[in-house]
Amino acid sequence: MMVSNVGDLQEDAVYYFRMQATTGAGEGPATDIQQIQTQTGPQSHTTERPPQPWKKDKAQQIGIIVGVCIGGTCIAISVLIILLRNRQVLALLLQSHSRKVGMLKN
Repeated sequence: MMVSNVGDLQEDAVYYFRMQATTGAGEGPATDIQQIQTQTGPQSHTTERPPQPWKKDKAQQIGIIVGVCIGGTCIAISVLIILLRNRQVLALLLQSHSRKVGMLKN
């Protein structure tokens, strides 16, 4: 969407606008004439930025970081426990296997 700002307008005045688009393919049809009346009193526009939902405030960012750290720590502890248990099982299997091999040699 194209936007054009028109400045230096008078309060409580009527202005007439017609718009037309131009591209590399040429000019498009012009719109009908639009009658616009400006307001009186303080300006009706605001200089505030529109809300940006993808930007989080500091408290939300800290909450997300803490949550990710807790989740990562839980995953790391779970992997460590699994590896340690498997190491003990593997050691028992190796001992059992070596005993069997020792019995076969005798």
